[in-house]
Amino acid sequence: MVFDGVRSRLVFGAILSPLRDIAWVALLGICLINNRFRVSSRAFNIGIWLFFGYLALFSSVSVVGAIFNSFFGLTIFLKYFQFPIFLLLFLNYEHLTNFPYEKLIRITVRLMVLFVYVNIIFFTVDFHIFDRFRPWYGRISHGYPTMDCITLCYGLILYLFSNVKNDSKMKFIFVFFTFLLGIGMQVTGTGSVALLFILLGVFILFILDKHFFLENKRKSMVLVLLFFLCCFWGGIMVLKQTSPLLFEKIQNVAISKIQILTGEGASTVNNTVDIRKEQYELAKRRFVKNEIEATFGVGTGRFLLSTTRSDRIFIENQFDANLIAFGFVGEAFFLFMIFCMFLEAFQLRLWRYRMYMLLITLVFAFNSYTLISLYLFSNACGIAFVYGFYRKNYI
Repeated sequence: MVFDGVRSRLVFGAILSPLRDIAWVALLGICLINNRFRVSSRAFNIGIWLFFGYLALFSSVSVVGAIFNSFFGLTIFLKYFQFPIFLLLFLNYEHLTNFPYEKLIRITVRLMVLFVYVNIIFFTVDFHIFDRFRPWYGRISHGYPTMDCITLCYGLILYLFSNVKNDSKMKFIFVFFTFLLGIGMQVTGTGSVALLFILLGVFILFILDKHFFLENKRKSMVLVLLFFLCCFWGGIMVLKQTSPLLFEKIQNVAISKIQILTGEGASTVNNTVDIRKEQYELAKRRFVKNEIEATFGVGTGRFLLSTTRSDRIFIENQFDANLIAFGFVGEAFFLFMIFCMFLEAFQLRLWRYRMYMLLITLVFAFNSYTLISLYLFSNACGIAFVYGFYRKNYI
């Protein structure tokens, strides 16, 4: 989950990808064969049951379509089911391992901290193990910036709401600063908005729940934010003097993202929001031929993850992908699934748990607006991980 973006850029990444999938499928198979799962109808909310139930009914059409079009389309369809499977595995984590969920969170947070500094090293030194050195214009990343940024946001939410009480003041400052650094290095509009949601949610909790953080942790968080801003400004000045070309690249990307978020970037070449809209409109014109296909979708048989084929569908937006593949019906069930997650937040008694559910739902919804969140391994695993922490007591 944490290093999957980096894995995708490795020269041997294509070999690791099937091994990754074989590993979690084998784990699922072993659990099923040994009857190690505890399953309850309450493990999933009704929105999840309806959306993936509809996809299961849709599967017969997709399988037939894949035979005549592309088995890659079938792969995309099956990857949609990563989320409920991962969620089921995480819900049973304590039962399967006899270790508390919080221990898995601590391990994951440490890996995310390592990920941030490993990315800096890979950006500084060319180890000749990637398909390209510094592959992203103006971003300190050797993974998939938007996907990695969302994963870090999930990790930050988990850290602040589950593990922070057990950490010393200095460790809290270090980990919190590292998350801010890691998210900032990706230079993505998605990450900026998600981070704003998280910080706003935390400071609202400062007002509503005086016991959310001890007083020293509250002061530490404010100091870290101020220190981060100072380091950010100092880093910009140093970068401008020592590496003006790299500074210009980062500046161009940052300005582009700000223009997009403020609605001023409609005419810019790098407006990724407009590009995603064009992807949907193009797919709709080419493949949705009648009202039946608009209502129930055309399946995933023609979907690709690159723009190399003009007769295939390429969309980087979960909502738009649902509209094309599963129609208005599938889109309605997906929106209802997100709505049910919002409702769960308000069913909780304590404000800290309400805010936790609200934040992970907001991040997931925004992630779905900019990526195919249910297809990408890191994001599907990430939302299952953070959502599983909340629902693990339901089985």
